Amino acid sequence: MASRDLASHGSGWIPFGLFRKKKLKIALLIVHTEARYFEILTVEMDAKKALVADILEEIARHAKRKEIRERLYMGLCNHQGEAWTKSQLLSTCTKGNEVLLAIPDGSSAQECIREATPVLRQAQIWRAISTVCAR
Repeated sequence: MASRDLASHGSGWIPFGLFRKKKLKIALLIVHTEARYFEILTVEMDAKKALVADILEEIARHAKRKEIRERLYMGLCNHQGEAWTKSQLLSTCTKGNEVLLAIPDGSSAQECIREATPVLRQAQIWRAISTVCAR
């Protein structure tokens, strides 16, 4: 019997998966044109609680390059130009499994898209992102 996958609830059985927190899996693209460098971070966040600010904090914790870690970011956008500020719930921005762009202070979503377009046109970048988001 698969008892480790089921929990007793009253007269019936409920899969444990119903009790798990819903996680959003996101590929975060950070482009630093002055340094001629970009990074892609994959992040999982709690869909009900995480704010845009929470994902932006991950940049300072996990980016490899100092120029990217120490830069300030004001929000996120997608490749269509929709932008979100730090105070917004992450679940209002995305359903997960997509690429979002970090918007540095002093930049706009449109500037980020223009800077990221050459990176996003590379097929090997999409393969890498797809592989990571599928895990």
